[in-house]
Amino acid sequence: MDHFRGFKNPISYRLIINIVIVGLIFGLAIYLLYNGLHDEKKLNKATAAPAAVFTAPPSGGPPSDLLNPLELKAMLVAPGDQLRIVDLRSRSRFHQAHLVSAINIPGDELETRATDELSKSARIVLVDCACDGTKQESFIRRASLLNSGFKEVHVLAGEIEDWRRSGLEVVTTP
Repeated sequence: MDHFRGFKNPISYRLIINIVIVGLIFGLAIYLLYNGLHDEKKLNKATAAPAAVFTAPPSGGPPSDLLNPLELKAMLVAPGDQLRIVDLRSRSRFHQAHLVSAINIPGDELETRATDELSKSARIVLVDCACDGTKQESFIRRASLLNSGFKEVHVLAGEIEDWRRSGLEVVTTP
């Protein structure tokens, strides 16, 4: 009975062991529950992102949400279409030349101004003249708008000269 030293009877020893075991099981359950919910939140964030990221069509062509100027022209003449063209370029570049119905919201101001100035139900076309031709910044801004609850956001392909050749009206300031 040396292992029961300090306890008046063996029942007290067993009671303490049972309490410790129940505490360990309870602690393990809390740990697994917290980590399981925490991982589920990470999983939800990870699965929400692909909806906002552009994907290339199977043909390997340009991203499917990259709008060519002729498609934009057709959207502009479609009746009843709520369409907003947002020019992401700097104010000075916007004033030099821009599409007729475009509004200027520089890219670094888009997140703060979008909810006040744009309708979430409108079709939004983002315009920018990417010097490197990738439109990567526009697609990042597009993803941000989609994550903020905007339903339909496109990026216009090409540069100002491409838009003119396609028949889109471009305003220039001398």
